[in-house]
Amino acid sequence: MKNTLLVLADAAAVSQEGKLIIHGIFDHIRAKTLPVAHPSMTLVYQVQDAPPNLSYALRIRDVMNEKTVYEFAIPPSPESARGGKVGGLVQLNGMKFETVGAYAVALLANGEQVGAMTFHVAQA
Repeated sequence: MKNTLLVLADAAAVSQEGKLIIHGIFDHIRAKTLPVAHPSMTLVYQVQDAPPNLSYALRIRDVMNEKTVYEFAIPPSPESARGGKVGGLVQLNGMKFETVGAYAVALLANGEQVGAMTFHVAQA
């Protein structure tokens, strides 16, 4: 099993033909004041060679303060598994960040990390 895609974007969708459309990939959030709530954010993930019937979850950690700020299960979707790949879009609209610094995103499959990325919150 191999994570092939894990990005944060302003928006994402899957077309009628099954093509992934990603708009505005980013890894920095700039805020005038804290806490800040990001208005529109979508996590896009894809795992290759994934066995069927795994349960997926998302964990976001504040790296500097060493604490988990969000963790939740990704609801299963039969249409997310195609051609040996499992993928999906997770809407994270209005997610609040209390502090500046690095945040680590982990994609978990049955509790094991299969993908990771980092983004930063900075004061403008």
